Amino acid sequence: MRPKYLVASALQEELTAFTNLLTNPATPLIEGIEQVIIEEENVKIHVALFTADKMGMPYNSAKMMEIVRLINPAYTFFIGTCASFKDHALGSVLVPHRAFAYESGKWEENGFRSDYTGYDTGTFLRKQAGILKSRIESLASFKTVTDEDICSGAAVIDNAAKVEEIKKILQEK
Repeated sequence: MRPKYLVASALQEELTAFTNLLTNPATPLIEGIEQVIIEEENVKIHVALFTADKMGMPYNSAKMMEIVRLINPAYTFFIGTCASFKDHALGSVLVPHRAFAYESGKWEENGFRSDYTGYDTGTFLRKQAGILKSRIESLASFKTVTDEDICSGAAVIDNAAKVEEIKKILQEK
């Protein structure tokens, strides 16, 4: 059975935080991928669960393409700690209005020229996150956030001044 949703993460601890909120147990779907079956009004909804258990955008992007090709879900949600958001508990589902990559840009003679062009996720995708939550609300107690922006990169920034600089640039756009 083709799962309607795929919930994936880079690290096992991130996926475990999400699955610990579910009351139905996960069962194997295919090698390396589990599923949770949710029954709503006599309709079974299949939610596939996957983690590459490895950090890094290039690796996870390639792995996600492989998994999506294998199971062909209608919707894919990639979950994680987003460098440990302080305002949200581990296991929260965050679907941003816009997603930015703080490392995007080009190295030139004068140094690095940033390009903070954001990707708007669209109302439809954010609505699907809410629908998923409402469908499994009786089976899970997680928070869904769809009204924030997310900025990400290949490395965690542990420098308050750099974080503030990025926030200021993004607010100007």
